[in-house]
Amino acid sequence: PIYLSTFLSTKCPPFVLYAGLLHVAKEEGVKELSVTIQQIPSIENGQTAIASAKAVTSDESIFFAVGDASPESVGATKFIPHPLRVVSTRAKARVLRDAYGITMASVEELITDRTPNTPDNGQIIHQTRPRLFQRGTNLPQTSK
Repeated sequence: PIYLSTFLSTKCPPFVLYAGLLHVAKEEGVKELSVTIQQIPSIENGQTAIASAKAVTSDESIFFAVGDASPESVGATKFIPHPLRVVSTRAKARVLRDAYGITMASVEELITDRTPNTPDNGQIIHQTRPRLFQRGTNLPQTSK
């Protein structure tokens, strides 16, 4: 069974958590879940890490997916020093979503908890990806 606690929502739409995807995989009897780092972050590649993940389901179906992570895409500043952990989780989340037909994005695939960039003229550049907030916190008010 899939429990509601495996999903996180900031009103709408809901996002699945990696822990929930892993729960589904275990319940369904996943035979293999592995990740391979394809690119180590470096100055030459903009500090971008790339990983591929493989999942083998109980019926021997094989799925592959790729994830990426860079300082601009990892979200909270606390994750910037850990691109390999982020990219590994993103790749595994994507392959599990494919393997088990889960169409909603996982929270780990999104940019979260980042403050908007401010160019030299002081204007705010609006984010194009959703911001997620901890449960119980007030969502920011928008001006119309």
